[in-house]
Amino acid sequence: MKNLKLLYVGVFLTEDSKTKLLEMSPSGHENVHAHHYTVWFYRDEPKLDFDSVPWGKIVDLKVTAFAADAKATAARVEPVSWAPPRAHPHITISTDEGIKPFYSNTMLDAGMTEIEADFTLRGRVGWLSNKGALYFEPPQDWC
Repeated sequence: MKNLKLLYVGVFLTEDSKTKLLEMSPSGHENVHAHHYTVWFYRDEPKLDFDSVPWGKIVDLKVTAFAADAKATAARVEPVSWAPPRAHPHITISTDEGIKPFYSNTMLDAGMTEIEADFTLRGRVGWLSNKGALYFEPPQDWC
């Protein structure tokens, strides 16, 4: 697998959870994402302990808050126990034209609406490559 690189490790929503999330918080923006929670991005510090990652497992994600503005909508989630610290673990639900999904971090810094209801999503633990492919087993040495 020449030139294959890991971009990020995440929890990738099941189709049922994506539908549930979009029903709870309609996107309202041009680009609908509602795809994953990024646990670790390849440039993040501290590094992720790959041995602690439950590759391929289905895990629960508890939604704790929502945020929305003219540029994006996002759901804040409780971090998984094996994740390095992140300011705002979240799922970007949608973005306006020309807005990158990482804008959700800025939006969440500005404030969010906490939810009291028990709202849990499910997703599978895996990683996305620089070629756009999803993998649900540990990355190999060549990665």
